[in-house]
Amino acid sequence: VINVGGFVLIRLAPLMSRAPVAQALLVAVGTVTAVVAALVMTTRVSVKVALAWSTCAQLGFMLVECGLGAWHLARAA
Repeated sequence: VINVGGFVLIRLAPLMSRAPVAQALLVAVGTVTAVVAALVMTTRVSVKVALAWSTCAQLGFMLVECGLGAWHLARAA
């Protein structure tokens, strides 16, 4: 369920590659998400909570990959 957004984004890759503004927005949102989630993850003591924030950081990184046009890298994650 967590990765369904990334899956839909990858499926819409041909459409997204024609919209440079959308790709720039993906890079910006993905970067903020990855950085904030990684910083929060390092402050958590519970392994369960740290894993949840790690997942958020990974999804932010996947958004950055999609925004940069590296669809094959996002698909492998």
